[in-house]
Amino acid sequence: MSNTKIALKTFPDLVDQHKDLPVDYFEVAIRPTIFGKETSLDTQLEAYAPIAVKVIGIHGAIYREGVNLLDPNAKEMNQKAFHYINEASRYFPNSNYNLFHPGNIIPNSNCSFNTLFNFLKTNHLKNLVIEFEPFFAYDQRFVFPIHAVKDWEIFKNTIQKPIVLDTAHCFITAQALGYEFYHYFETLVKKLNPNIIHLSTTDMSDGGINDKHLPFEKGCIDFKKLAPLLYNKTLVIEVNNVSENDIYYIKSIMQKVTASS
Repeated sequence: MSNTKIALKTFPDLVDQHKDLPVDYFEVAIRPTIFGKETSLDTQLEAYAPIAVKVIGIHGAIYREGVNLLDPNAKEMNQKAFHYINEASRYFPNSNYNLFHPGNIIPNSNCSFNTLFNFLKTNHLKNLVIEFEPFFAYDQRFVFPIHAVKDWEIFKNTIQKPIVLDTAHCFITAQALGYEFYHYFETLVKKLNPNIIHLSTTDMSDGGINDKHLPFEKGCIDFKKLAPLLYNKTLVIEVNNVSENDIYYIKSIMQKVTASS
């Protein structure tokens, strides 16, 4: 019997559009600032009220919102973001993970892994998971300085937290470094054994180095090839302007895997 779960990442302003879509769960974004404006936790929780019982995980703020766990200069915002998630966790009865990106090496800072390791030791967040960061990210091409599978294994063992894979993040890394994507992703799944995988895709119009969150059938990642690796995972759909077609596409390929298992 399959334990595969299909979830959709959503945001406070998209709940009305997403709440009735045919998914099992939702992953929700909780952030101290939204589009550069400080936003209260209560305001966000009120927006998520219609789907509160279907929230399986919480996605914390990212670099664009001032959070960078590698940067000592971002400590105050990092702590605030952790506090928001700690408080929000009490509101969602079925949520079982709290997700953050590890951060990036940025100019004019003292970014380091020691900063991240020390921050995680001194700032507790229950059920914390860390998402696979692409080799470079954002328009600024900020670097996350590990990419080899063995180094990700070391990183996971050091922080003692589960790693969440993101298909597009892995694809961007593979394109940047000349790896064969499907082999790279398979090896990451086997070595890191993630329970949660974000499903996102892009195209090759710019070399495949940006996460565009395209509809699945318009992107260049063949999810049918990945399907056996996604079995019995929590699959979080990340598609801009998501439609039922995207959801049914994932459900259909996973049903075929289930039938053959």
